[in-house]
Amino acid sequence: MSTDLPAARLRLSRFRPLGDTRRTKATSGKSAHWSIVEDDADKSGPVEVYIDGKNVVVTNGLSDAARTVRTSYTVEEKVKKAFLCSFVNLDSNRFNSSSSVFRRELTRGLCIVHESSLRFHMRSGDRFDVPLSFTVASAFPLREGILIQRKDTNLLELFYLGHPADRLASVALTPPTSNAPPPPHSLISTCNDSSLVISYDSESKRHSIWQMREEVKSAVLGDSVSVKPKHETPSSFGDSTATFPPPSQGSLQSKSSIGRGHGSLVKEIFHRKWLLNQGGGSGGEVKSSTSPFFRLLDAPARLKSAASTTVCSEVETTVYTSNYGVTSSLAVDLVRIWTDEFESTRARRVFLCENLVGQAYVCLCCENETKLVEYTVREEEVSVQKQSILHVKDIVPLQNAKMTLVLQNDGRLCLYSGLDEICRVLCDDLSISRLLATARDNIIVETSNDDVYVGSFPSSALSSTSVDFCIKGLVDALDSSTAHSLLCQWQRIRLTNESSPRGFDDAMLFKLFCDFLLNCTGLKPKNVIGSDEMTIEDFLSSNSILNCGESRYLRCLPKTMTSKRKSPPPKTFCFDSTPLLSGCISTVIFALHLVHEEMRLNQLLKERRCTLAETLFILTTYWKWDSYSSYYKNLYPTLQTQQVNFERDSPICDPLYKDPPQIIAWLLDALDNLQEDAFPVIPRVNRTCIDVCILFSLLVFDQNKPTQPTLSNIIKPLGQSPINKDEILRDVNTVLQNLPGDLHSPAEQSLFFMASRRWTPDLLDMLPRGVASFLNDVLDRCRENPPACLPTQGYVLLGRDDLARQERVTTIQYRLLSHVTKGKQSPEVQQSSKAFDDFDGTEHLMDDEIVRVRFSQDRRIREVCRLLQSSKPVRIALEQKPEVSDHEFIELQEKRLFLVCQRTMSLPVARGMFTLGTTKPIITVPLSIPKLNLNGRAPPRDNTISLSNVETPPSMTNWPSFHNGVAAGLCIDPNMKEVSSAWIAYNMPSSAEVEISNEQAGFLLALGLNGHLKKLAVHHLHSYLSKAHEMTTIGLLIGLAAARRGTMDLEVTRILSVHIPALLPAGSTQLNVPSLAQVAALIGLGLVYQGSAHRHITQVLLADIGRPAGPELEHSNNRESYALAAGLALGMVTLGKGDTAMGLADLKLRDNLKLYMTGGGPEKMLYKEKPVCYKIHEGPGVNVHVTGPPAIVALGLMYLKTNDDVVGNWLKVPDSIFMLEFIRPDMLTLMTLCRGLILWDSVVPSSTWVNSHVPPIVARKSGDFARQQSSETKMLGEIRIHVIAGACMAIGMRFAGTSNKAAFDCLMERVKYFIKLSSSPSEANFAAEYCLDCSLLALALVMAGSGNLSVMRLIRQLHPRLNGPEIRYGSHMAVHMALGLLFLGGGQYSVSRTNGAIAALMCSLFPMFPTTSVDNRYHMQALRHFYVLACERRLLVTREVDTMKPCYVPITVTYKENTRVSLLAPCIIPPIEDMLEIALSSPRYLPRKLLGSEKLRELLHSGGSFLVQRRSGHRRYEDDPKGHHSLSTVFLKSEEEKKVSMSSEAALSAKSSGLLPRERWLINRLPVTGKFGVAGHPSKAALEQMMSATVKIKSKEEEENDLFCMWTKRAGTVS
Repeated sequence: MSTDLPAARLRLSRFRPLGDTRRTKATSGKSAHWSIVEDDADKSGPVEVYIDGKNVVVTNGLSDAARTVRTSYTVEEKVKKAFLCSFVNLDSNRFNSSSSVFRRELTRGLCIVHESSLRFHMRSGDRFDVPLSFTVASAFPLREGILIQRKDTNLLELFYLGHPADRLASVALTPPTSNAPPPPHSLISTCNDSSLVISYDSESKRHSIWQMREEVKSAVLGDSVSVKPKHETPSSFGDSTATFPPPSQGSLQSKSSIGRGHGSLVKEIFHRKWLLNQGGGSGGEVKSSTSPFFRLLDAPARLKSAASTTVCSEVETTVYTSNYGVTSSLAVDLVRIWTDEFESTRARRVFLCENLVGQAYVCLCCENETKLVEYTVREEEVSVQKQSILHVKDIVPLQNAKMTLVLQNDGRLCLYSGLDEICRVLCDDLSISRLLATARDNIIVETSNDDVYVGSFPSSALSSTSVDFCIKGLVDALDSSTAHSLLCQWQRIRLTNESSPRGFDDAMLFKLFCDFLLNCTGLKPKNVIGSDEMTIEDFLSSNSILNCGESRYLRCLPKTMTSKRKSPPPKTFCFDSTPLLSGCISTVIFALHLVHEEMRLNQLLKERRCTLAETLFILTTYWKWDSYSSYYKNLYPTLQTQQVNFERDSPICDPLYKDPPQIIAWLLDALDNLQEDAFPVIPRVNRTCIDVCILFSLLVFDQNKPTQPTLSNIIKPLGQSPINKDEILRDVNTVLQNLPGDLHSPAEQSLFFMASRRWTPDLLDMLPRGVASFLNDVLDRCRENPPACLPTQGYVLLGRDDLARQERVTTIQYRLLSHVTKGKQSPEVQQSSKAFDDFDGTEHLMDDEIVRVRFSQDRRIREVCRLLQSSKPVRIALEQKPEVSDHEFIELQEKRLFLVCQRTMSLPVARGMFTLGTTKPIITVPLSIPKLNLNGRAPPRDNTISLSNVETPPSMTNWPSFHNGVAAGLCIDPNMKEVSSAWIAYNMPSSAEVEISNEQAGFLLALGLNGHLKKLAVHHLHSYLSKAHEMTTIGLLIGLAAARRGTMDLEVTRILSVHIPALLPAGSTQLNVPSLAQVAALIGLGLVYQGSAHRHITQVLLADIGRPAGPELEHSNNRESYALAAGLALGMVTLGKGDTAMGLADLKLRDNLKLYMTGGGPEKMLYKEKPVCYKIHEGPGVNVHVTGPPAIVALGLMYLKTNDDVVGNWLKVPDSIFMLEFIRPDMLTLMTLCRGLILWDSVVPSSTWVNSHVPPIVARKSGDFARQQSSETKMLGEIRIHVIAGACMAIGMRFAGTSNKAAFDCLMERVKYFIKLSSSPSEANFAAEYCLDCSLLALALVMAGSGNLSVMRLIRQLHPRLNGPEIRYGSHMAVHMALGLLFLGGGQYSVSRTNGAIAALMCSLFPMFPTTSVDNRYHMQALRHFYVLACERRLLVTREVDTMKPCYVPITVTYKENTRVSLLAPCIIPPIEDMLEIALSSPRYLPRKLLGSEKLRELLHSGGSFLVQRRSGHRRYEDDPKGHHSLSTVFLKSEEEKKVSMSSEAALSAKSSGLLPRERWLINRLPVTGKFGVAGHPSKAALEQMMSATVKIKSKEEEENDLFCMWTKRAGTVS
């Protein structure tokens, strides 16, 4: 090339890489190498990766001062290679089944390649080790995943790894001819952001290019779907990596980059796995890994390779099998699309590049030559065009500039565009020996003396917004060769001027470009800027400087020079006979005119538009396009005085359009339906013109046009290219043709189009005032009630940040404190040396911001924490009387402490309710379980009192400790994704010799109840069960079943069957399973098969209800509890099925259950041969005292909500004293409760309905229960209150979590009655206490999560009771469970009324309470925690979108019966299934509605944050409860004026959104009467008059804006 080319200057600075030349030579030898990586996820600059033996160091920054170490690793074996890679973050990816769209999020990590293994260090903190069964030759990153080449083979054998937790998939090679085998290639590199792979054949010494493709096959259906790779041109490059040895140590290694083509493959993988995951839980889970990747699979079939030795190194074509028998296989193919024609050495660097006009090349940098392979992409198919060779020494790409930096063989640096040299590059007289890398246009070079420098070109030399805007238009309008020649010439001029000491700013650069265009069209001014003949005065008076504004160079000149400006002299141009653009003058001028029209829609480009208009004026004047030159003169009055002279006349050149297309005039004609011609556009340039033309057509089409406007009728692409061939126009046409049908007005359609085209408020602000005011009026009409189908960008455009952020909001971590642990304690706890002893697990709720907002008027939360604390010694304040000795007094204190401990041991169950799902523990710190403190302190010296001298059961604290562990585990948020099998094992004993404590056993149950135990690995499960710890077995069995509820999981069924004798095979060895473990297994069986009506399980459970005690009483221990568990499990299996259960008719369930309930002879029993017990004489019939309660419960759950009168009458209380004498009173309570469950719709919250269950004879003879004398009247009175208690529980179940006012009043009346009854001295206090517990639980169930003060006062009144034999452990548990229900989950949870929830509540609130802490005879205490399965998050938290802080907002809830109720959020909302919508009912906030139960359920599941946006001029309700401080009342003086303002608050606030244009915003806030408003402020009419009076002279643009405003004011324009 010619050496007289202009030269650009490369600014270099010294750079010392981690792998410095001299240090590397001395210490590391050839094992050390380093690389520069462009990390898109890291905004701190390029990343440097240094490898030295077993060490890997990753740093940020390309200078010694700015370099920061990101991370470093020292591994066990030698590192062959290290690079950054990307994988799909499985935990954050969701599949939208309605739109079949994946929402994928990539996670970055570092891949370290060893000899036969891979190690991944992810940015999330995860680490994966992948052993391989072969030796790795090399590995390369793709867009999603990596590509691995096997070493110990002569052929090119590749494998694809989609995720570190996945297995390898083989990659099939497809040569051009199917018969020829693939040659022995070796992989060189993957190309940037594409599906291309480069290989080299060492035998033929030729390179090959392969394209990666995928195919998905269905083995059962027999079809196959080809998934084409999504190939993108390298205009927007992804992560690129340059890997090479240290400076001057061997040749450069290959440059690896990430291929985007595998996105479709990974998407198909996740689509298949998502479908499998939705198929149900009957299949087993993969147990070989706890990675989230494997959690999506259903036992994939494994096809092992012959060379495979370990599970992790299996090589396969991945096969996934669904529950429906469809097997899908995913095959990855490499198709060879090009082979080198000539022999060459192996390429040391491979990359993709583009020339200035966008032609793509694959660049193969070989020794002393570079091969450029030109290719094109059409419909995602890559085709190679031709191959060219550059004889150069080295080459690197400048991706943003679309050029390459070339090191010539003679040592010169040059810039190239494709094959054409642009200019020379000077770099401070340094002798460059090689080019190392480029990263974000930073160039790293090495000199001949082994020094490394980093440098870059000036930013303005590489890009200029205004110039690039014109270049796009010229490139799209001209043919590629002409456009490339034009751009090469322009780059030479621009780079030369940038390298000059004077330089150019953007304005001067644009003026230079316009002069360059004049020169290329043949017009050359006599005086050229920068020539030797031009003086400084001529330079200052030239039009270039006048149009550039106050340049920074102009400000540096003396004032004496700048003050002598002359008026612009006439311009004289001469004509060049051979201009560069001689054959396309008309196209160039018209393309620049369209660029000018696009600039008219951007107010920020007004100065550049004037400069371009001047150039167009000169061109159109010379070529005698009078209509065009007149258009520019009228638009810019300064051009009317411009004198232009030409030395010769112009040749004939006709314009493409006779009259110039005018975008503003076209829009005005479109509004008046006068526009018939489509507006010509250049798609890549006139994007705003296209959108605005379509918007204006949408707004008026329905009034004057019969059909929907089409894109071909609105715009016309330049060059007559079809609309469906251009990508931009194709996207626009897709949006236009797919407008949703529920858009009811043209304004909504226009808004949807703007949102789909990614319009922003900034883009609206850049439009001319007239056009912007018209579109703002469209936004004003949609702002209050925007359409529900609007994309997120539409809400941003409307200024509705509340709706926009609501679409992207996830679970907001509004809990301020996590669990206090020994490793990390709260500030309050750190104040005490005994902080951990004082930790009771409730402190975090005292400082919760939601709690502070919900209960800001009192200290009820602190009071609840005080009532439920069990970690501190209790205070035993007894007064020692004179006649009492010290020894006797100590005994009194210990007896008092024992009574208090009965209450303390019952508190953990309620504390678990109170703290349910309120924390997210730190996964690196062991979870702390609050201590259950049973000691006391006697004032005033605080002497310690213990139970050492009190005779207590040896296992008194077993179940309280179990409940304590459950409460600690239930604190964990169910949505916490960080809980894994490793974390569960981390909090459990790791050694087999260490026994699991009761607290840890309860912790396992809690994890199962909140769904985390399903993540537990099989080997951990086996380890815990093998310890034979009864509490641990109970917790695991119930927890596993609760986590797999309703799935019929076979693995869990097998585990449960081992502990149920009835499910063991006949003749098998009888296992010594504890009785309570058998009870837990029965309950677990009911949970796993809930609602399935499984025949075999139903038959087994029905028989187990009547299981006899056995000849040697082997089944007598906890026999009633076992029978009740069987009845509960049977009710859950047949839940709500009634008589409609398929396949169960011959079992005669209802008849057998009636037999169990009422009794009968042996001929009707399921156990035909009842074994004779030698210690208990039961007779041949049914023992209804054992089988009655489970049969009643089973009937109630089986016929739940069926309203079956026949079965309901079976449970009716008999109206005969004779029959009542044979029924226990607690069974009457249970019968009344289950009757209400069956006759669900007949339950009425009234005293009349409650009393209707009492038989008339009982009501007549019972009288006042507290004053009964005879035994018969006492019995009837006891029956009466038990029936009333059962009716109260039925009301509680029916209206659970609804806060129903009638139910609250009815139950409150009964609770007060029972409190009065239990406090009176009577022999029947036990019955009254039992009924009080039942009715109090029912009342708390109705008000669950509400924190009602009236109920809390009753509970606080009952809390101190200790004396009396009727006040026992179970009574304390019931009272405090009511408190826990009242503040469920800290006030954020309530209970559901689904069938499964009712069954869970029946297990939890079963009306049979333990007498002591070791009592499990009638009901196992572990079932008290089943309320968790009935809980649902129902706290709606209104947050201001600006601050994200909770705020008070009135809301209106509309029920499905069209009834409405007003609430003040944050609050517990009514049951989701009962609601129709939730709407804001406050004039201070913009209106919002939430429609549909699914959206509401998703909102509550993600944290319940309901974002609201406050109107301008209003304050928060906390700061201004009355609204007296809003802007609408700030100018009012008298009280009458304030009242008027407050009464019209809604009307005024509707206009105060603050999102209108500034003038309208000001006018709408002023009074409308009188010449002047209140306090001297002008009225609206006066202000409009003053604004109009200030306008004297209007330009053409202002007149056009006024026309738009007038048209906008027409009534009904866009309504």
